[in-house]
Formats: sequence, C-alpha cells, structure tokens
Amino acid sequence: MPRQSVLNKVNTSFAGLSFVKDVAIPADLELVTNYGQEVSGASVAVSTEQMQNVWQAVQGLYQTRMYNMVGFSVRRQGELIFDRSLGMATGEYGEGGAKAATVDTPVCLFSASKVISALLLLKLEELGQLSMQDKISHYIPNFGAHGKEDLTLEDLVSHRAKVPTLEFESAEQLTDHDLIITLLCDQKPHKKKQAYHAVTGGFIVCEVIQIVTGQSIEKALDKYFRKPLKMKYFTYGVAKKYRRKAAQNHFSGLPLPHPIGKLPKSILGFEFEEVIERSNEELFQSSALPSANMYATSEECTRFYQMIINGGSYNGVEVLKPATVKKALKGYCLPGFDSTLKIPMSFSRGGFMLNHKSIPLFGLKAKQAFGHLGFMNVMNWADPERKISLAIMTSGKPTVGPHMASLLNVSNTITKNFSKIP
Repeated sequence: MPRQSVLNKVNTSFAGLSFVKDVAIPADLELVTNYGQEVSGASVAVSTEQMQNVWQAVQGLYQTRMYNMVGFSVRRQGELIFDRSLGMATGEYGEGGAKAATVDTPVCLFSASKVISALLLLKLEELGQLSMQDKISHYIPNFGAHGKEDLTLEDLVSHRAKVPTLEFESAEQLTDHDLIITLLCDQKPHKKKQAYHAVTGGFIVCEVIQIVTGQSIEKALDKYFRKPLKMKYFTYGVAKKYRRKAAQNHFSGLPLPHPIGKLPKSILGFEFEEVIERSNEELFQSSALPSANMYATSEECTRFYQMIINGGSYNGVEVLKPATVKKALKGYCLPGFDSTLKIPMSFSRGGFMLNHKSIPLFGLKAKQAFGHLGFMNVMNWADPERKISLAIMTSGKPTVGPHMASLLNVSNTITKNFSKIP
C-alpha cells in the first residue's frame, strides 16, 4: 500500500473518536481549495508527477482534520510553483457563517515571527548602529542584574540570554512593555546555556531597536523588510481593516497527556487552550509581540525566505547584504540540548532553526535547510541545495494527534521530489 494511503487510513481511524478534537472537511477537497498565481513546475525542473506527489502530501495533512485551514506556498529558483489554501478561515466547513480561506488569508506566524525580528537587529548592525556582540546591558543597564551583565544580543537571538520564560498574571500584561522589561531585568539567569525564549526575547529586541533608532519595531519592520519586499501584510498584529480576513485559530488533537500538558504553561506563561483563545482576540491582534504575532500569507513568507536564499536581494532590491545573510545563517558546531523544549536544537547566530540529522525539522537529507516553526504547525523554511523556499500555514493547534506523521510526510515528500540543483 502506498505511504499516503497508509497515512490516510490511520487518519480516518482517528476521525469521530470522542476524545479527539477535529474539524469537519468535505469529501471533495476542490470545494475548499483556492489557487494563487502559480507558474508551471516544469519551468524549474519539477515534473507533473512530482508536483502531484507534493500536493497529495499537503492534502493528506489537511485530511487529518486537525486544521480548519492549511496554506501552502513553494518557490523554486524564485518561481512560485505552489500558492494554495485548503479549508476555512473562520468557522468549520458546512457551518453557518463560516468563511472560506484563500491565498490572501493572513495567518499568525506565532514563533516563526522570531527570526524576522532577529534579522532586524542584524540589519541595524549592517547599518553600523549596533553590534551583535554588544552586551544587552549596554542598551538596557538594569538587565545586567543578578549576573546577566555579559549576555549579548547574539545570545538573545540564539536563545542563550538566560531569560526564557515569565509568569503572567493576565493576558493584558503581554501588552505592558515596560512592565515586562522590568520583570526580565529583575529575573535571575536561567542555569542552562540554551533555553528557548518563547515570548521574552522579542520584548528585548523591541526595546533595543527603540533605543538605537528612536523608532518603534513596527516602523523598523516596515522600513527594512515590509516595504522593500512589497508585502501586503507582514506586520506585528493585523491591521484593523484586515482583521476579519485573518484565519481563526482553534484547539485540536488529543488531550495533552502528562507531562506534556505542563509544557505550554512553563514555555508560554499561559495554559495551552488559553493561548489559542487569546490569539483570536483584538488585544492580541492589535498588539506588537515581536516573538509571537506577525501575520502574513504563505506566499509572503516564501518571498522573505527567497530573499535569504538570494543572498539578501529580491527582484533587484537589496534588503540585506550578503555578509549579513551569511552571518545570520552561521550556526554553532553542534545542536545544544534545549532545556525549555526538552530536545536537541540547533539555532543559528541569527535566530534560524537549523536542520540537523538528529532533529530533521525540514526534511531528511536537507542538511543546509534553515527556517523556523510557529505554534503549533506553522513552518517557514528554505533549502539552498534545492533552491526552494516554503511555507506551511495552519490554523489548528494540535500537539498530539494524527497530524504528526502527515506533517513529517510533507517535508520528506518535498525533499524527495525536489532534486538538488548544483
């Protein structure tokens, strides 16, 4: 039996189980499929069969019924050969008032926002306004309290700044920037060398950019990335005029077993389902959370990663210098055990998650792939060997469920069907 058929059989066996939170989908997927302005895969040495293999894997992911929406875009040698969406932006299929998703539906990147925010710091370094080797306490003197005085901006974006988590009393505290900076300054340093900073690092990035430039991080993003790349969305939060178009997030999958059930609170500062619920509220969508709430389409994300593959340029516009890109992708020798995520993780000095044989986030046999994941199954990445930039954007937030094998199958099918280009 073909692999995809096996996965579909497994996924179907989960459907309808009372303890699995899933969503309604149609039997005919074309009813909820939307297409953008794609070019033929043949123009970049991808056959019709290879295109079908990849698309069937993406359809298989949607058929797990863990996501109301799946957005999927791929650029190969700069050409947009996939730009599609499956499912509903709001509500469930067949439900009154539900709204179909399109390729123009903005989706929250959650943690995939981090690397974009980190690259703003490297852009300012490129402009001579700071150095990534500068101590954080040089810009925020109080941050040096309790032995944190030697931690650098590079430590910050590579999750080595030793302030990985905060306890929040309410979601409203997330918008109190000054309070959070005070709490981070007062915090004693984490004991482990590497600990994923799920939310905290973005506030420090924001503060440093404000101090160095005298402008907000939103204006820096607009000036250095969004406008040069001609993005429609690609903003922290989503503009009020687009808010009704944004994909609505929802909880799905199996109930979180012990001890996994405790992880969201320890990593994010909130319970898992509360994070999802709050992400659909105006407070979250109207705020700037540089580690957690950029909104974009899958096509816009591939545009950004294509710029990185190109060495910093896109459509003749230099966004970053090649030397900046090279530095951003430079990794540490070996993956470090991440005391927050509880797995080995390899981060670059610019904040990218790097593929590694021990944790092949972006497909097997893709040793040069780099990117970032977002809560829970948002995936933005690029593979220079295959000259592809990709984005999977999802609205469902399962941790454990039938989606896991299908998600791995997508990245591995991509790796298998897109040949390396010398």
